[in-house]
Amino acid sequence: MRTVDEEYAAGIAYGISAHRGGCLGGYYEYTVEITAEAFKRRKEMRAYQIERMCKGKKVKELSDLTLQDDLVVLFGPGLSAKDAIASLKQVIKNIKKGGLLVGRDPKDFDVVETVSGDITRIP
Repeated sequence: MRTVDEEYAAGIAYGISAHRGGCLGGYYEYTVEITAEAFKRRKEMRAYQIERMCKGKKVKELSDLTLQDDLVVLFGPGLSAKDAIASLKQVIKNIKKGGLLVGRDPKDFDVVETVSGDITRIP
């Protein structure tokens, strides 16, 4: 059985892409790779954009291929509707309580954004 903390996952799953204006469901072919190399791409993370905005600097526009301000949720084929709701509620609870991890800063600290908009660095 695959767990979410493994380094690689791939397959086809039903997913919902949500944006402020609504959401769109469909079947997605996906590949997820968790790698230390991703943290070298700081400029593509929200933490970098927030840092630039706070300093009054221009934020580089991201490629049209990036998620921008979208949220994508993939539902594995073994997940029931009831379990999907429970999982989404847990994610919401975690974000409300501890914030959302939005990237890393130049000192390699994790950066968390709270629901109120506060930024915290975690060594």
